[in-house]
Amino acid sequence: MGVIRTDVFKFKGELDRHEGLFDLQDGEHVVICSTGPFYPGYKVELTLKTIMPLFTCKTRLSGEIVIRKKEQDDITLLYADCK
Repeated sequence: MGVIRTDVFKFKGELDRHEGLFDLQDGEHVVICSTGPFYPGYKVELTLKTIMPLFTCKTRLSGEIVIRKKEQDDITLLYADCK
């Protein structure tokens, strides 16, 4: 599971942000679109999680963001190549 979040903005006097949730299985793809507001450098926040966050980075929302899995000593590591 994961979420893509924009930077915060003020709406009707409250701070808010846009979020796009996704749940991927091996080999699946998802398309996420946003109009911002973005973090500096046209970036969004990417968080990979189960019950709790496992990996977070800020990355550009242009092109493909590849999420990778690495298994090592009975531990599965999830990460993405953030730019």
